[in-house]
Amino acid sequence: MSAEDGPAKTPGGASERDRFSLVAALFDEARGLQAGAVRSAFLEARCGDDRDLRAEVEDLLELHAEGGTLAQDGGSAFESSWALDALAKEVTGFESGELPAVPVPERVGPYQVIKELGAGGMGRVYLARRGGADFDKSVAVKVLRPGLDDAAFLVRFRAERRILAQLDHPYVATLLDGGATEEGLPYLVMEYVEGKGLIRHAEDAGLDLAQRLALFERVCEAVVALHRSLIVHRDLKPSNILVTAEGIPKLLDFGIAKILEPDQVEGTVLNTQTGLLLFTPEYGSPEQSRGEVITTASDVYSLGVILFELLSGQRPYAFPTRTPASIERVLTEVQPPTMSSVAPRNARALAGDLDTIAAMALRKEPERRYGSVALLLEDVRRYRGGLPVRARPDTLGYRATKFMRRNSGWLAAALVFLVLVVGFAVTMALQAERTANQRDLAAERAEIAGEVSRFLVDLFRVSAPDESVGEQITARSLLDRGANQIKYDVQKDAGVRSALLDAMGRAYFSLGNTKEAGQLLRQAEALLSDVDSKRAERASIRVQIGSLEFQEGDGVRAEATLRGALADLVELHGPIHREVAAATRALSSVLGELGKLDEAIELALSARHMAGSMVPTNVREQVAAMVLEARHREAHADFEAAEELLLEAARIQRELFQGDHPDAAETLRALAVLHKSQGRLQEGTAAIEEAIRIDTEVLGADHPNVDDDRFTLAALYKESGLLKKALALNVEILERERERYGDHPYVALDLGNIGGILVQLGELEEASQHYTAALEMQRRVLPQDHPEIATTLSNMGVMHRVAREYDEAVPLFEEALRIREATYPGDHPAVLTSRNSLAMSYQDQGRTEEALELAKKVLEGREAKLGVHRETAGSLYAVGSLLDALGRSAEADGHLSRSIETYRAVLPAGHLDIARPIAFMGSALLRRGQNDAARPYLEEALAMRRKKLPPEHPDVVRLEESLRSMTQ
Repeated sequence: MSAEDGPAKTPGGASERDRFSLVAALFDEARGLQAGAVRSAFLEARCGDDRDLRAEVEDLLELHAEGGTLAQDGGSAFESSWALDALAKEVTGFESGELPAVPVPERVGPYQVIKELGAGGMGRVYLARRGGADFDKSVAVKVLRPGLDDAAFLVRFRAERRILAQLDHPYVATLLDGGATEEGLPYLVMEYVEGKGLIRHAEDAGLDLAQRLALFERVCEAVVALHRSLIVHRDLKPSNILVTAEGIPKLLDFGIAKILEPDQVEGTVLNTQTGLLLFTPEYGSPEQSRGEVITTASDVYSLGVILFELLSGQRPYAFPTRTPASIERVLTEVQPPTMSSVAPRNARALAGDLDTIAAMALRKEPERRYGSVALLLEDVRRYRGGLPVRARPDTLGYRATKFMRRNSGWLAAALVFLVLVVGFAVTMALQAERTANQRDLAAERAEIAGEVSRFLVDLFRVSAPDESVGEQITARSLLDRGANQIKYDVQKDAGVRSALLDAMGRAYFSLGNTKEAGQLLRQAEALLSDVDSKRAERASIRVQIGSLEFQEGDGVRAEATLRGALADLVELHGPIHREVAAATRALSSVLGELGKLDEAIELALSARHMAGSMVPTNVREQVAAMVLEARHREAHADFEAAEELLLEAARIQRELFQGDHPDAAETLRALAVLHKSQGRLQEGTAAIEEAIRIDTEVLGADHPNVDDDRFTLAALYKESGLLKKALALNVEILERERERYGDHPYVALDLGNIGGILVQLGELEEASQHYTAALEMQRRVLPQDHPEIATTLSNMGVMHRVAREYDEAVPLFEEALRIREATYPGDHPAVLTSRNSLAMSYQDQGRTEEALELAKKVLEGREAKLGVHRETAGSLYAVGSLLDALGRSAEADGHLSRSIETYRAVLPAGHLDIARPIAFMGSALLRRGQNDAARPYLEEALAMRRKKLPPEHPDVVRLEESLRSMTQ
C-alpha cells in the first residue's frame, strides 16, 4: 500500500523564501473561498498541525480583508536592506537602481507628498505632511512597490509592523500611522528623521573620542530597549542609525528584525538557503553567514563592528568577493585587527581597554562575546568613568579556563574563600581609586588592599597541590588556616586586621558557620570602634552582623542593627550606592522573616530601583532584589506577582550570563518553592531539577548549593506524596552535610525533616529518635530559644498527636509558642501557627471550648494580617471543625464553606489542601446521616487525592471506606 498524501508542511531546513512561497500559495487559494466554515475547513486540511503556518495565512487574509488603515495596531519602518532588495529582484526582475520611473504621487492617504526621499527594491519613501489642527509636521511615508503586494512581502510587512508596535524609545524612530493607498498598496508613516548616518555625522561634526563613545552609548541604549522587548534587529549598521543636528541618534530599518518568543531570549531565526543573506555582510556576524540560530549575540557583534569603524575610521574586514562562500570565510576565519593597529594617529588612545572591548564584542563564538548589549554598554561606561573594564584579552581567558580545568579539585574546594576575599580586595582597590581626591584615605585603603592580596597569595601558596602533598584541601581548612594566621599576627595595623577578619567572617558565613563568622565579624568591628574615618567600613561590617544576628535567632536585635547600619551608609554614601543597596536588601530580608511584609516589599523595590540607578547599572543586584521581592509576595499569597518577578529575573539572567550560572539556579530554586506553594508540583519539580543540573555542572556535585536544591526537591517529593523518595533523598543530604559540617543547624534541620516524613509513614518510634537528635543538636549549636528550636518542638508535638499522646503534645506546643512570641511580633505567621496547633491540641484533650476560643483569635489575626490567604483558609477549617465537634452544625458548615472558597481562590485546582475541608465537610454530613449531601464532597475529595497520592495512602483509603459505607 502506498502512503496517503499528508498535509502540506515546510521541511525543517526550508528557506524563508520557500516558506513565503507556501504561505503565498495557501493565501491565494484561501482568499477565493467564502470566509467562515468553508475557508476554515480548507486551512485545517492544508495546514494540519502547523499552527504557525495557519496563523501566517490567516494574518494575510485579515490584512487583505481590511483594505484600510493599519494605524490601530502598528506599522513599519524603512526596509532598505540590500538583502531584501535582492529578494525583491527575484520576484520583480528589477534591481534597486533599475526601478521603472514612477510619478511622485500628490497624496498618499491623507498625507500630501512633498518629494521622494529614496527608493529600493521593496518600495519608495516620500517626505510628506498632513495638515490640520491635530497633526501638522513632516513625516516619512513608505509605500510598498506595485507587484510586491503578494503574500511573501505582506508577511514581511506584517512582521515589521508587529515589531514597531512594541517599541517606544527616544532613540528609535517612532511609528505614527499606516494604511493602504487607493490602489490597495500598503503604506507606513514614520517619524521623519532629518539627520545623517552615524559615521558621516561623527566625521562632519568633528567629534572627538569621548563624544563618539557618548554617541555609541546612546545607540546601545536603543538596542538594549529592543532586546528587552524580545526583538533582535539583525541588521545594525551606520546607515540604519541617523543622527540629528542635536546629536540624537534614531535607530531605523526593522525590515529583517525578529520578535523572539517571550520564553526564548535566544530566539531561533531562519536564514535563506537560496544564496541570499538577510543581513549586511560588512556588519553581519559569523553565525549569520553560516545560516545558524540568531540571538541577541548577533547584535552585540554588529555593534562591535560599528564601534570599530566609529573609533578607528576603518572596518575590521574587507571582502574580496561578495559570494556567500567568500563572506562566510572572511567572517568565520579571518581574525580582525585591533583598532589601534589600523588607526596609527589614535593608536595610543585606542590601545588597551578600547581595543579589548571591541575585540570581545567581535569574538567569533557567540557565547564568548559580551553576554548582552547591556554588558557592552556597561564596559564603555566604565571606560569613560575611569574604571576597570570587565572585558579581558582573549588569551588570558583561555589560559585561566584551562588551568582551572586541570586543577578543578582543590580550586573548587576553595572557591567560596577565593571569591569573597579577592572580591573584597578589588572593592578596596576601587574605593581607593574613587577617593583619589582624599589622598591619605586613598593611600591607606590601597595599602589595606595590598595586605589582603598578599595574605591571599601566601595562603594559597601553602594550599596549592604541590605545597600540600597528602593533605586534603577544603574551603573550611583554608578558612581555619587563615583565621589562625590573623589571630596570632598582632603586628598588623588595626585597619588591615579588621579588613582580613571581615573577609574571613563573610567567608565563614557563606559556608553556614555562624559561630566562627560571628566571632570574626565582631572582632573586625571592634577594631574600628574608635576610628572615625572608618565609619563606612564599620557600617558595612554591621550589615553582615545584622544578618548573622537573625540567623542566631535574635530578630529584634538584627532589625535594629541593620536599620542603624543602613542609616550610616546613606549618610556616608548618599541614597544611591552599592553598599546602601546591599544593606537595604538585607533589612528587607529580615523584615520579611519577621512578618513585616509590607515594609519588606517596599525595601526590596527600593533596592531594585537603587541598583537600576547606579552607573553602571548593577544588574545582579537588581535581579537579587527581584527574587527577594518575589519571596515576600509569595508569603503575602500574591502568587501571580511573585511568579512574574521570578520569570523576569530568569529572563534577565539568561541574557546576562548567556549560559549556566549559580544565580540562575537560585532563581529556579525560588520558582520551585513558589510552585510548591501553588500546588503546581510537576512544574516545581522540573524547575528544581534544572537548578540541580546547573549547580552540579558549574559548582560540582558536592557543593552546598546542590544540597540546597536537593532539599527543595525532597520537599516537593513529600508534598507530592512520594514519601519514600523524599526520605531517601533527605537521608543522602543528611550524610553529606553531616560529613561537611559536623554538628550544625543544617544537620539538625535534615534530622527534623526525616522525622516528619517518618511520622507520615507511620514510623513513629524512628521519627522520635530523629526529632530528639535534632533537638539535642540545636540546643548545642544554636542560641537559647532560637526559632528553629521552636519548629522542632512543634513538629514533635504533631508526632505525639498522631500517636494520640495528647498530654505529651500540649507542653511541646506551649514551649514552641513561648519561644516564637519572644522572637516575633504577636501577629507573625509563625506565632499564629503555634497558637493554632495548640488549639487543636486542646481539642484532643477534650478542651474544645478553650480550643475554639484560641482558634477564633488565630483566625482574626490571620484575616487582619493576611486577608485572603492559604493560612486564613486553614484557620477557617480549624474553627469549622471545632464548631462541628461542639454540635454547632450551621456555623461549622459556614466556616468550612468559606475555607473551601478561600483555598480555591489562592491555590490551583486540584491542590491537596483544598481537599481537606471538602473531605471534612463530606465526613461531617455523613455523620449527621445526610448521605446525599455528603456524597459529592467525598467524591470530589477522593478524586483530588487519587491524582496526587498513591492508592495505599491513608487519606485515600479513608475516603474510599466512607463512600463504601454509604452503599452498605
